[in-house]
Amino acid sequence: MYNRLLAKRLLMRTSKDFEIETQFVARLKSECGEQFTERVEILFKDVTESRKICDELAESNKNLMKSNLTSSGKRSSAQPDIKKEKPIDNLDVTLIENKTWPVDFDQEVNITLPTALASSFVDFTAFYSK
Repeated sequence: MYNRLLAKRLLMRTSKDFEIETQFVARLKSECGEQFTERVEILFKDVTESRKICDELAESNKNLMKSNLTSSGKRSSAQPDIKKEKPIDNLDVTLIENKTWPVDFDQEVNITLPTALASSFVDFTAFYSK
């Protein structure tokens, strides 16, 4: 039950304090053993890694915007218009291991994304693949 509620808090980002959650898991680990908290620790690892990837994405966006601003003023009219990469705006992604999270993945769900989100999804997939 705790795993399911924690997973929901982590995915929905409704946990009041991430540090308190990790301290509680550390205490559970010392009281109940590593096997008891192994899956919970993977939840935290996934969330931490996802945050790191989103931070890298934000940094990439900043650099891309700076690059686009500086290169736009340096092009002469004789040079062809080079397609600029566009930053991925307001995208917050959580990547999870589906076998570890207490979420039901038994059914395949087909989702049709709105055009703006679909474009961001493709851009993020390219960024993540690098």
